[in-house]
Amino acid sequence: MKIVILGGGFGGVYTLKYLHKFFHNKKQAKLVLVNKKNYFIFTPLLHEVATGGVSIDNVLEPIRKIIKCCDFDFVHGEVEKIDLENKVVYVTKEKENYNVNYDYLVVALGSKTNYYNIPGAKEYAFSLKTIDDAIKLKNHLVYMFELASLYSEKANKYLTFVIVGGGATGIELAGEMSDLF
Repeated sequence: MKIVILGGGFGGVYTLKYLHKFFHNKKQAKLVLVNKKNYFIFTPLLHEVATGGVSIDNVLEPIRKIIKCCDFDFVHGEVEKIDLENKVVYVTKEKENYNVNYDYLVVALGSKTNYYNIPGAKEYAFSLKTIDDAIKLKNHLVYMFELASLYSEKANKYLTFVIVGGGATGIELAGEMSDLF
C-alpha cells in the first residue's frame, strides 16, 4: 500500500508523523510526502522573523530531518495535477516531470490569503505566509526607517503602518512591530 501526502505544512507533516509512527517497521505501507519546498515552516513565528525577533533558522526545518528514519520518501516538487481516476499525482520540479502513483491520497496543500474584499488590501498589503513574505516585510520596515532618517520632515509619512486584520497574525505582528519600533 502506498500513501501519498501532498503538502509539507502542519497538516501534511503531522499526517506523515502519525502514519510513520503507526506503520513503522510493519512494511505494510510506503509513505511519500510531496512538497514544493524542501523545508517545513513554523508559520506561527513568521511575524517575529519579519520584525527581526527570531532568526529564519529558528522557523525552518528540513523535511527530511523531521522523520529521520526509514519507510518514507520525499518528492521535492510542485503538484501540477491530480488524476483521481487513475490514482496518479503529476509533479514538476525544474522542468522535470514526475508521476507519483498512490493507493491513498492525503491533500494538505495549505491555504491562500483571504483579503475579505477589503478594497486595496490585495494590491497594497504584504501577506505573511512564507519566509519570502517575512523577508520582504522586514526589508520594507527597515527601508521605511531609512527613508524617515533621511527625510525627517516626512518621517510621519514613512513611519505610518496599517495592519489589515485583527486575527492572531495581525495582533502578534502589531505587538512585534511595537517592540521593534
